[in-house]
Amino acid sequence: MNLKLLDATIRNQVYLEQLKAGQVGRFTKFLKSVNDDLKRRLTQDDLTEYSRTRFNRLLSSVNKNLDDAFKGFQQQLELDLVDVGEYEAQFEARSLENAINEAGFESVIPSTNQVKAAIFSQPLSVRGADGGKLLKPFVADWSKADKARVIGTIRQGYFEGQTNFQILKNLQGTKARNYQDGVLGVVGRNGEAIIRTSVQHVASVSRFETWEQNKSVVKGYEWRSTLDSRTSTICRTLDGETYQIGHGPKPPAHIRCRSTTIASLDKKYDFLDEGRTRYAKGGNVDANQDYYDWLKDQTEEFQDDVLGPVRGKLFRDGGLGAERFRDLQLDKRFRPITLDEMRKKEPDAFKLAFGGDGTKTSVVKTPVAKKSVKTFEPLPSTSMVETWLVENKYAGQVQLGKLDVSVANEMAQSWVYHVEKFPELRGNMGFMGSMQTQNKMYYDRQYAHNLERAKRVYPDADPHMLAKRWTRRSKSDGRAWAHATRKGGHKIYEGMDGICFNEKFGATKGLKLLEDGLTRSLQTKFHPVGCDTAKSIIDHEVGHQLDYLMGLSKNPDVVNMWKDWGRNADTLSTYAGENIQEFIAESWAEYLNNPSPRPVAKKLGDFIEKTYKERFKG
Repeated sequence: MNLKLLDATIRNQVYLEQLKAGQVGRFTKFLKSVNDDLKRRLTQDDLTEYSRTRFNRLLSSVNKNLDDAFKGFQQQLELDLVDVGEYEAQFEARSLENAINEAGFESVIPSTNQVKAAIFSQPLSVRGADGGKLLKPFVADWSKADKARVIGTIRQGYFEGQTNFQILKNLQGTKARNYQDGVLGVVGRNGEAIIRTSVQHVASVSRFETWEQNKSVVKGYEWRSTLDSRTSTICRTLDGETYQIGHGPKPPAHIRCRSTTIASLDKKYDFLDEGRTRYAKGGNVDANQDYYDWLKDQTEEFQDDVLGPVRGKLFRDGGLGAERFRDLQLDKRFRPITLDEMRKKEPDAFKLAFGGDGTKTSVVKTPVAKKSVKTFEPLPSTSMVETWLVENKYAGQVQLGKLDVSVANEMAQSWVYHVEKFPELRGNMGFMGSMQTQNKMYYDRQYAHNLERAKRVYPDADPHMLAKRWTRRSKSDGRAWAHATRKGGHKIYEGMDGICFNEKFGATKGLKLLEDGLTRSLQTKFHPVGCDTAKSIIDHEVGHQLDYLMGLSKNPDVVNMWKDWGRNADTLSTYAGENIQEFIAESWAEYLNNPSPRPVAKKLGDFIEKTYKERFKG
């Protein structure tokens, strides 16, 4: 790594963060103009007196204005991003010349058309649902989703008979929460994430275009991540890794990514590397030190905050060097691997860190006061929901697959609410995702287990043929909207307990099926009053997790309620009559989603809260 280039790249990354903040400032002004227009339109007349036709005309007008406003902002943002791309290409070319400082060397700067074509034709490198999108659709999808969020709030308010003031409050939020709890606050946070990610994409693509033009001196590149506690798992692990151009990952690796890359020059320029440092939280460190080398020198509390307590203890006490620990964090597709997968690769490290056979990885620590995330605000993409849930430690693994962002947001909303209310539930969510992704993980784990078994028991046979024959491919119930799974069973299923939603109903193309099914289930009393949303489905599944946590279905008081009310569809639902477990889940779903829950739902809901308090809070 040429350390002159490192210095220039770090300075440029600081500039980029400032530029992102400037673009976000422009969006804030744009959002204020949207807010002012909505306020003007919604205070002219009392919407409760509008006829359906008149309201639809108003909504159509608001929709057109929003469409024009978002298109205008998007067009300006695209122009600004092209300017950023041009500057970045020129900066990288100048940096190469300054670093080499050799007579006869003159860097080649890609043309404006080359840069423009590259930033709009090369897909974003973010992992998850937004991975592979081109820049324009990435921004356009966000605009479309947030515009629909605003229109939906107004429409819902009108049909629920809300006053203009109530609708405006839902849009703007409250002063007590600094106006961050309204729909426009969500739009603002989404816009910030999209803008910061777009700028990082453009800077990265422009840098690579410049290197392509200067292959005589640029032989590859090195990944560099920010050395602080906010750095994601993927960026921590990629820090210091080197790749050939065209054969490795590029920033942004995820939404709001802050990582960068540095050109690796021809070896004849290695003499320029001596004595350089890089910036880190707490002061400069040796430039050749990567993230996990740096983390070794941090406090135990800081390490646990970054890695989590179990990985933190393994990092300190498992006898693994920083390089080996880094290699255990991602699979070949740059996806974080589970503790169970790490244990299979390094069983001795787990035995050393945790004692015994290394399978009991509970860590007893003195509680440290820490601000808890109390609410979940909707995010603009499924991948952002995945990242948020994992980074805030609400689930061990989150793989939402093809689920629509609206379903992903409602899953997260329900789960975060429950974990904040019942913290012990954290231990019941090793996995959150779609049924289809969970089934694939089941299959892959069974296949790997059967492959080892085949090699051991029938060493002369074809192990892959036997493993394939022995492994059954799980199929999702075509009628089930979602399901809950509990801990237990074979060790290969460790970390798979949790809640999953069926892509048949939760993917974008299945939302109409879901809507029709929910409407029909209420009309036929198959499900309880108020339970007509994706969130209510997840609330039902969490009811099962509460049952697993507290053994509710074996509690004599609950058994008596089930005998008295469970088989009467008029008191709760037809589905509640299936068995006592569904009776508990259906009661809990109505308890949370019916503003005036019926007696059986109210009684059981109150009982669940009382039982939890007695058992876990004394």
